[in-house]
Amino acid sequence: MIDMVETSTSSIQSYSNIRTSNTSLIPNNISKSKHNRSNVSSKTKLNSTSKSSSKLAQSSKLRKSKNKLNSKLLKQKTLSSSNQAEDYINEVKGLSSEEALNRLLIEEEKIIENEYSKKRIFKNKAYIITTILQFITLIIFVFLFITSTIKQKSINYSVEFLIESILLLFWMIFNFIIVKHESKAYSLELVNKAKYVFNKIRTSGINMIQELRIPSTYSVSVLRVIRDGKSKTFPVPLLVKGDIVEITYGEGIPCDAEYVPSERNKTYIPKTPILKKRQKFRPNFFEPQVVQDGLQETTFNSSLFTFELLETPIHDSFESIFKSKRPLSPIDHYKIIFSDEISKHFIIYNLIIAIAIGLGRFLYEIFANNLKENITNVGIDLLLYRPLSSLIPIIFNPFIIGYTLVHVFGNSHILFMFEQLKKSKNEYKDDENIDEFDPAPAPTKDIHVSLGDALKYSQSIFKTKKGTLLRSSSLLDTLGSITVICALDKEGTLSYPFPSIEQLFFIDREGKSVILDVEENAQNPNGIRFEDNDWKNHLSSLKPLGLNLLLNTNCGFAEGKIRNDPHRRLSGLHFCGRTQSARQTCLCRLGREIGFSVDVIKSFKLLKQLYTLSPSHPSLDKMVDYHFKVPNMFSQIFEEASSGYQLITDGSVELVLDCCLDYWNGEDLGVIDGNIEKKILDFCQTATSNDNQIITYAYRPIHREEIFQLSSFDKKPLFFEMLPTRKNSNTIKSTSSHSNNKSTLLVDTNQNNEEDNKRQSIEVISSNPYSYILRSQIFLCLATLATHRLKQHVSDFVEDVRLAGIRFVYLSPAPERESKAFAERIGLETDWNSCILLSSDSESSGYQELHDIKAQLPRGIENIRYHIENVDDIPLHVSLFAECTPSAIKELIEIFQENGEVVCCIGSALNFKNISSFAIANVSVAIAPLHTKQQTKSKNQISLQSPLTYAADIISLPCSLFMNPDSSLYILTQIIRESRELQISMTNSFFLLLGSLLTLCICYLLSYLLLNPPLLQAWEILWLSWIVLPIISASLLSTPHDPETMTLMPSKNQNHVVNKKKYYKYFIIRFTFIILMIVLAYIIILNYLL
Repeated sequence: MIDMVETSTSSIQSYSNIRTSNTSLIPNNISKSKHNRSNVSSKTKLNSTSKSSSKLAQSSKLRKSKNKLNSKLLKQKTLSSSNQAEDYINEVKGLSSEEALNRLLIEEEKIIENEYSKKRIFKNKAYIITTILQFITLIIFVFLFITSTIKQKSINYSVEFLIESILLLFWMIFNFIIVKHESKAYSLELVNKAKYVFNKIRTSGINMIQELRIPSTYSVSVLRVIRDGKSKTFPVPLLVKGDIVEITYGEGIPCDAEYVPSERNKTYIPKTPILKKRQKFRPNFFEPQVVQDGLQETTFNSSLFTFELLETPIHDSFESIFKSKRPLSPIDHYKIIFSDEISKHFIIYNLIIAIAIGLGRFLYEIFANNLKENITNVGIDLLLYRPLSSLIPIIFNPFIIGYTLVHVFGNSHILFMFEQLKKSKNEYKDDENIDEFDPAPAPTKDIHVSLGDALKYSQSIFKTKKGTLLRSSSLLDTLGSITVICALDKEGTLSYPFPSIEQLFFIDREGKSVILDVEENAQNPNGIRFEDNDWKNHLSSLKPLGLNLLLNTNCGFAEGKIRNDPHRRLSGLHFCGRTQSARQTCLCRLGREIGFSVDVIKSFKLLKQLYTLSPSHPSLDKMVDYHFKVPNMFSQIFEEASSGYQLITDGSVELVLDCCLDYWNGEDLGVIDGNIEKKILDFCQTATSNDNQIITYAYRPIHREEIFQLSSFDKKPLFFEMLPTRKNSNTIKSTSSHSNNKSTLLVDTNQNNEEDNKRQSIEVISSNPYSYILRSQIFLCLATLATHRLKQHVSDFVEDVRLAGIRFVYLSPAPERESKAFAERIGLETDWNSCILLSSDSESSGYQELHDIKAQLPRGIENIRYHIENVDDIPLHVSLFAECTPSAIKELIEIFQENGEVVCCIGSALNFKNISSFAIANVSVAIAPLHTKQQTKSKNQISLQSPLTYAADIISLPCSLFMNPDSSLYILTQIIRESRELQISMTNSFFLLLGSLLTLCICYLLSYLLLNPPLLQAWEILWLSWIVLPIISASLLSTPHDPETMTLMPSKNQNHVVNKKKYYKYFIIRFTFIILMIVLAYIIILNYLL
């Protein structure tokens, strides 16, 4: 049993079978006998490096007394290298904060001014034709007013024509103002929003007190940049041309950058000095290094390589989003189709018929000598005034004003509800009237928007002061017509940014694999629990891990602080290479659940921290970009009064396993032979294919004679680069997960023979005494952390939108198997014909082997269009696309839109790669993956905002909606439901008003055809068209909620009016009787009066 966890009775929270009086890591009888077997060579080398053992004995006493004095000064917490980086003055000064901000604002100003200077031509043909007819009608009314006044006819005629002329002129001017305002707002909406965001930056400034330990996830785009001579973590959108950035292995670059040699990296010679845009920075960027020492001590920033940005990252992105044009919404298409149909057919036919009737009457009056007035006046009246009067309801229609007002009101209604839903703390409730066995629509919150609230909100929207995108995205119409929701990110949007522990793997006393499942549980005092009821049977194997976790934390647990939520663990690993989010997650909760308390770690004194990475590890040779990470290892040396010195380690499985010879089985040490290693790596393969992250834990007792060889312990951590030279190393290999759907780590089972079973520890040729401390460790266990712990309601949201006729599509950057693992979590189909790879054959080998047998799915974004046109439309029904790049995602969205899909994109507001996809989608929703809080240094800086806040504003420029990290996706289903209901009401209201206006025109024309006096005067027509009929039609806008709204299938954004005859038939059936009754009643009244 490992004595490190054999604590006193007072040290343990609950389990009596853990309690013992010893706190050493391994029992002396095991650690001395078993471990000496694996450490003979190290002792020999240690003795050979020392010139005189007697001198060492004498100096060890002095060193020991000195270390005791130093240890009193050490606090029980992690020695964070981040603090060291705060004070670090880089040899490359970089830009000053003020200069960089000025460059950013100047760049932005140039782009915005360029957009403002572009000429925008108004091309609405229907409006141009209607305006010409309006102008002609106005001239005729003015002419009639002038002639009636000159001839001094009845004053009533003159006043009537004057009032009508003024009304028509007023309507033309008002319409022109509305159209000009909306057209300008539509074309400059995005530019105004960008100007609004950068004005905030210009007036408020950026708070440079920036949190360095931002989680390393794909959904947060940050880089280390040197500003004012100091290294700071900054979001990509705030970087500028000329910035000096520090990049470590595994990171990408947002634009082309040139390598800048530094003193600490002077031995590195790049193959080419330019790192291309979005190219992964790998060790093969440099020429091969000459290995002189297996373990090289470096500085904390030795793995940070400086590059100078050759472009401003936002420049190309801004130009692309300003050039992007969103497709018209289905409602806009209907509006254009009906406007063209009316202007090209109804108006022309009506004019021809009316002029023909007027010409016939005019000729009849001439030949019958019935002219009582001037022939010119009669001709104008019969050939112009009456034909145009019959078209007044259509020519001077209230559609432009009504459409604008209704959409402003509807958009304000949606946005106000959206804001209230984000603020509301109430739970979502299902409809009580729906049977539990029937498909139920998404649950909602009881949020009511009053007319006053909507009007107040619409005032700010109409004045475009808030920088919204309501017109260019047609928010109300698009939300009500969505057919596809594309998820661009996982971490922070669909799942939590910090992973949670899911499984523990270790070897028992019989040499068998043991896997324990762990889950989040808010009801548990520690916020986490084991799913297996018999987990206590493995306490002897779990206790070393539990103490390792508690000694390895710096969340304040040693001071008695307890947190039951997933939280960060501070570490200097992010200076060594791209760090997985699992390595930044604190697992102190699991240590407490195993049974340890604060008293356990009080007897341990931290002496030294060791950071080790292996950028030349053989596993990196064929590792794909998605999985790429430099093997790293974090070790700490502790001193405990009764058990002496111990080394505890956690790190990448590749590197830690290379440093281990034995494993702990709960009772004794076992040798890691080929079979044991195969079990470990098989588990790693399964975990990696499920898109989990793995942490390996190990331990090593340090003998006192080894301690004497080490330098004096101080607070400064040590950083090492390890160059493994293990002979016949063939157990861990790397292969592309693209080619054969296997994970990055594999075991070559063909070579597990007797010789391979005699496993050797990594051979390190080094004169550094720490190299012997890091080798020959004892493997404890593996922990897998799930990066896909879903946020609340995500899987239910996917099911509910499917019920509403909306296809949920996940666009994953991961390989196929990892993508399917997450897709299965959220409820997507992962069986036959369920996944398409968007990477081309040149990027990875072969067609999808599994699908070759089942169906020929297209491979690569360049083949999607051809497949849809010539094979089948399967890509339009698949919900999972893997190996996606930003350019491939953008093109796929365009393909969806070309085939009639109305696309809504949801993604991280801090992922710079999303900005182009946000701009091309019909409507976009940005989700903050983590909370960005304001940090201030003094009272004078209280208005300064965090760089992450401004970065989220910039990336979400093309987005109409912005959601907080803790917002439920059910907000979208509720505003989609509200948009559908408003859209249905608006459509019914529009058709009623259109039918009523056409009826008015036809009644006037039919009365004119029957040689009757005008059915209505012009001012009466205006009264009906502008006041009465719009009010009647508006009554349909306040319809009650329909419970079936979210079960209706939305129509695609193509072939909007396939059969025009159908609409004519509907009009004839619904309005013919009304037309005939009006004309008949008019004739009867005329006969009665005359």
